[in-house]
Amino acid sequence: MPRTATAFGRRFLDALLTVFLTLASLGASAEGLQDHADIARAAERAAAAILPPAIGRRTLQAGPIDDRLRMPRCGEPLDATVPAGMVRGERLTVAVSCSGPKPWKLHVPVAKAEMVEVVVARSQQVRDSVLDPANLAMEERDITRLRQGYLTDPAALAGQRLRRSVAAGQALQPGMLKVDPVVKRGQRVTLVAMSGAFEVKMAGLALANGAEGQRIKVRNLSSEREIEGVVRSAQRVEVLLR
Repeated sequence: MPRTATAFGRRFLDALLTVFLTLASLGASAEGLQDHADIARAAERAAAAILPPAIGRRTLQAGPIDDRLRMPRCGEPLDATVPAGMVRGERLTVAVSCSGPKPWKLHVPVAKAEMVEVVVARSQQVRDSVLDPANLAMEERDITRLRQGYLTDPAALAGQRLRRSVAAGQALQPGMLKVDPVVKRGQRVTLVAMSGAFEVKMAGLALANGAEGQRIKVRNLSSEREIEGVVRSAQRVEVLLR
């Protein structure tokens, strides 16, 4: 066999072996990395565990994790917690960590949506319009984005006037109505949670104006969680439990 052919064959085998070893190395390193899907699931479970009972159809979606982050595979179950102050409206931040031989920690954003049927305008309604249930409809909306509360009973709105114009398809909120609120935004209230014969009272802060019977967002001053309640009087907001 000519020398040039032998040299070519040797170089070809060397190149083939290099490719094989490279692929094997990549496979081994990939096997030693933590699956990003596992990190996302741990973050979503932690978020679900600290949230109050869902009022509607809730979804939790961990944000995408940068592909360049290569975390060593954890030899034990991942630890996931929500640090204080990391629940903000429709978004939470979860700290996912591994305390194994090669410890690491990653902060993962989790988007929250809670779909509830609320009152919306069928057509545009101008300021000072008198509301007619025939011009209202019920549609699903993400209530985490309705920071000023929402309404769920079109019949209860009959005869009430609008403080400002409302676009077609827009969700009606308590602050859009010309009603005399008995609870005002920023006011301290008593949160009352009832279950059967038991009643638990907590200090709260109203996050929106509310007339009697309206649903508003309130903050539990003990846990700092935002929850929803029904205004029962000037000082009392009943927390909705499932």
